[in-house]
Amino acid sequence: MSEGIEIELDTKQAAVISLVIGLLVGGIIGFAAGNVNISDTQSRTVDNSGLDNTKNNIESQSPKEVFRQISDDMKLNTDEVMECYETSENNEANQDRNNAVRSVGRFGTPTFFIGNREKGFVELTGAQPFSSFRNAINTIRSDEPGNLTSLDGVQLEGEPTKGQKDAPIKIVEYNEFGCPFCAEWQGIDASGRTPIDSMKIADTLENQYVDTGEVEIISKDYPVPQLHPNGPKAHKAANCVFEHEKDSYWEFHDQLYERRDLWMK
Repeated sequence: MSEGIEIELDTKQAAVISLVIGLLVGGIIGFAAGNVNISDTQSRTVDNSGLDNTKNNIESQSPKEVFRQISDDMKLNTDEVMECYETSENNEANQDRNNAVRSVGRFGTPTFFIGNREKGFVELTGAQPFSSFRNAINTIRSDEPGNLTSLDGVQLEGEPTKGQKDAPIKIVEYNEFGCPFCAEWQGIDASGRTPIDSMKIADTLENQYVDTGEVEIISKDYPVPQLHPNGPKAHKAANCVFEHEKDSYWEFHDQLYERRDLWMK
């Protein structure tokens, strides 16, 4: 990722963050009023965002063809990756989601759990600003962080990661490749209605904490097929890349967000 900078909350940026929080609160209110969760709100945002569906001039391709194109563009062993894709039952993604629901309950995407097994985890739901992560990390650093989520039953080993294995603080990120706010949080423009991508939150987090050895990011799947029917296919393709081309996982992950308007159709 490119180098980011810590965000200072001047008047303009405070207004931007208020917009983001407002969107998240709107999703929560929608859930209470009409059994619609935050992911529902995110899905409808992207469906009406006016994305350019002619990107790369391959709008007629199926999701599988888009995944193959990404693999070819990255010069991976595409035949091996796609053979895995054809035969996989997508158990990894399904288990990630099911275990999260059993451990924590249902939540929107992206959702982050910041902490460790010894103290517990702070839960952050939505495309939170960098300051929220800084506050959560400071909570875990403290002697008495309070009553936090345990994440019992959630497997943290053998997953795609960024950072040092012995980092004292983990950020467990549940993402959904069809979710526009997941893409925006990663710094990828997925919705013309929100400026989240320009905040470079993921870049700043990586520069401030991951590169210094204090934080390890652990990626977990949370597909929502009811909202994004092709989402599980993207998670399956990503997990096949992780299985066969481990070092290329994060680039493939980013490309799935970059080209989400193609494979989501």
